[in-house]
Amino acid sequence: MIWHIARRELLDHLQSVRFVALFLLALALMPVGAYVNGKSYETRHDYYESLVEAQRVKAANTDVSPRYGFTWDGVADEALRAPREPAPLSMLTIGDDATMPAYWQYGTAGASEGLPPAIYEGLAGLLGDVDFLFVTQVVLGLLAVLLVFDSVCGDRESGTLRAVLAHSVPRSTLLAGKYLGGLITLVLPLLLGLLASLLVLQLSGLDLADGELLLRIALMALGGALYLSCLLGIGLLVSAVTRHQRNALVALLVVWVVLVLLVPRLGSLVATGLVPVDAEEVARRKQALAVEGIEEERKRLLISEAHRAFEWPSTEPPWQMIFEELPKDQLDARLADYEHARVRIERDLFRQKRQLVLDHETERRRSLVAQARVAGVLDRLSPAASLGFLASEMAETGPSTLARWESLVRAHQTALEQALFDRTAGIEVVFDDGRWRNPTPREGDAKVPGYAELPQFEYRSAGLGASLRAAAPDFALLALYNLLVLGGAAVLFSRYDVR
Repeated sequence: MIWHIARRELLDHLQSVRFVALFLLALALMPVGAYVNGKSYETRHDYYESLVEAQRVKAANTDVSPRYGFTWDGVADEALRAPREPAPLSMLTIGDDATMPAYWQYGTAGASEGLPPAIYEGLAGLLGDVDFLFVTQVVLGLLAVLLVFDSVCGDRESGTLRAVLAHSVPRSTLLAGKYLGGLITLVLPLLLGLLASLLVLQLSGLDLADGELLLRIALMALGGALYLSCLLGIGLLVSAVTRHQRNALVALLVVWVVLVLLVPRLGSLVATGLVPVDAEEVARRKQALAVEGIEEERKRLLISEAHRAFEWPSTEPPWQMIFEELPKDQLDARLADYEHARVRIERDLFRQKRQLVLDHETERRRSLVAQARVAGVLDRLSPAASLGFLASEMAETGPSTLARWESLVRAHQTALEQALFDRTAGIEVVFDDGRWRNPTPREGDAKVPGYAELPQFEYRSAGLGASLRAAAPDFALLALYNLLVLGGAAVLFSRYDVR
């Protein structure tokens, strides 16, 4: 009986103008979006390869050495970068892949974000983020509510509902058949659009023979089906509350706008107000000013030590008085005395500098995590946002991927600090004008490592298991939303007055 009702509903839906129009729109937008995002992916991947090549060329140049210590002048070093390869499945769900930095730049003041690659060009700039996720959330989500807004109240107005129930058809069976027929109707454009998108991506060069890649895509499709089932249940619920189909249509359109267009965007805005966080540029500037304060302290302490070690008068003596007029044994002794004090001072200041950078980054990261947690809770009041989080995690374009990138980058920054940045080598006498002079390596100083000797950054994907764990709460939440709305629809329909 349920299948008989579902088949009748399915045939009615397939012959309706609203289904045909939105079906064709979804079937057109999904592969077009995949093509545009595929071109964008190629652009971003070419940029990634150019970063890797620049890194290789700089590292292979034996005429230059990596900068280190307080001699770092802030110039970006292409060889000391962590380039980020774009995620292949960003062609289906772009997520945060468009806004993640293309690389991180390492330096003595910490790892800083590079700019994201320019991707909105040509059709991408015209269409924006039109991908599998957008089409499922917006187009198919709208189709879901339009299919069933009149399932109950429309049948009541036409008298069909009273006639069907007069034949002793259980209300639960009738509702289950309407739900099943609507779900099959929605899954058809979802799967056909996804298959068309995959065909476009295969022709564009994406290797779909990878089993993990296909499993990720299948899980994204499952999330899409759960989302559409939820909106279908909301449509049945509203139709079982209202007595006139025009009222049901208006109510469902309002619900669709709120759940699909407003809530996923308002959550982030509200979280920004509740948990304010400095912009990246502001935070980096505050950190730079604090580091400059430590470097000014270095100048002051080393000038004081130079006065003591070389027995300077109150005014700075001529350069020759120290490095040309002093006997060699006296010069060596005073240089050794000064160097001993310099190493002690700089090692202490390096520790202060590292701690300051760490404190700044930890505080901002803690605020960002709190802001993201609040935004996530508010956003997930909408099943559309849950689908967005789920799909982006499966595509490796979501928040957990960005967090993993940043964690690996910070760990490599620490390794570079130990291997390169926090070093003191050579004689550097600081005069009253604050300038460093005569940086001459001494016998016995530790050799500064070349680029090839430094630890190399390597990104390691968390794997399918980690993506599933990150997406599991949203799978569970979509399942819960389905239980609530379908259960509510069943209860309301059981009490519905068909007169």
